[in-house]
Amino acid sequence: MTKFSSAVTSTEHGVVHQPRMGDRTVTVVMPKALAEHHITGAPFSDTNDSMASIGEALSTRAPDLTHSGLLKASTALVTEKLAPAFRSAVASVPAARADLDKRSGSFDNLQFSDETPISVRVEQRQFAHTLSLPDLIAAATADPMLAASIVEGGPAMSRLPADIFERLRAGLMQDRVTAMFAHQGNYLTAPSATDPIGGKPDHARARAVAERTVAAWAAERELLDTAPAILSAVVNFAALITDTSPNEAYAMLSAAA
Repeated sequence: MTKFSSAVTSTEHGVVHQPRMGDRTVTVVMPKALAEHHITGAPFSDTNDSMASIGEALSTRAPDLTHSGLLKASTALVTEKLAPAFRSAVASVPAARADLDKRSGSFDNLQFSDETPISVRVEQRQFAHTLSLPDLIAAATADPMLAASIVEGGPAMSRLPADIFERLRAGLMQDRVTAMFAHQGNYLTAPSATDPIGGKPDHARARAVAERTVAAWAAERELLDTAPAILSAVVNFAALITDTSPNEAYAMLSAAA
């Protein structure tokens, strides 16, 4: 008889699974946000529920099973319950990334006027290299064209710290989202005592909405970037309860029925 137990703890951030087989244990943290995402939500929730139900079933049956019997039961449960959910979860991540790119990608593409020759943008990048970092940040903030020329050259050519380069890129993206909202009917100024007609682009409101939108896209991208580690932890979960290597467990989870 092999001692087996499984603890499942719910927190405000997600669900923590901790199965123990003998003296070995693994931890799988399923983020609430990933299980509630409009694309990854269902398959990751199914994966979460499968791990919980498998842990509960094995905890109940373990006292009455030999070690080989427990492993046989574990393998059957992984194959029948966890593997389909795992495969769906794996497939959902590229789909979610593609959906995010579709929603945000058009605002992340640099657009230059036909009247702005490439040589001018090259000169602007060379000019940027002559500035100190504080002066460069100030100049790029005041001149979107300079910022766009720097971002167009890429991180290596910019010679900027990664966080500063990303700040410039995100700022340009936010400007484009602001421009979109500013021309929508929901973000026009209302008639007032100082402007009885109204109907002008309300840049302040549009900017606030754009900031929230860009921040939400960034948070979503960071969330999806955690998915591979979560799925790898699920593989370790399967490896533990079936007493196999991670590679063997991954093959078991990935194999179609």
